[in-house]
Amino acid sequence: NRVVTARWVAESSRPFRIVQDRSFRWLQKEGRPSQYVPSEKTVARDVRKLYAAAKESLAKELQEYEYLLPVELDCWTSPNHKAFMSI
Repeated sequence: NRVVTARWVAESSRPFRIVQDRSFRWLQKEGRPSQYVPSEKTVARDVRKLYAAAKESLAKELQEYEYLLPVELDCWTSPNHKAFMSI
């Protein structure tokens, strides 16, 4: 459950504190009252661990890649004058 919660928070761009939300906690416990709902700090720690594992896995995969890897840059400015760059 902790990994699922951490992945949901990270992939949905939710704040860590969402796990303290009364409705979120109710939703988690509705089907299973004994369900463990992790704290905000636990979710933050779990997201950092998932990120580190994904980063390590990707780095290893890229090091083992035998071919050229194309890279493309894109830069733009938003309507409210914020500059962005993606790789």
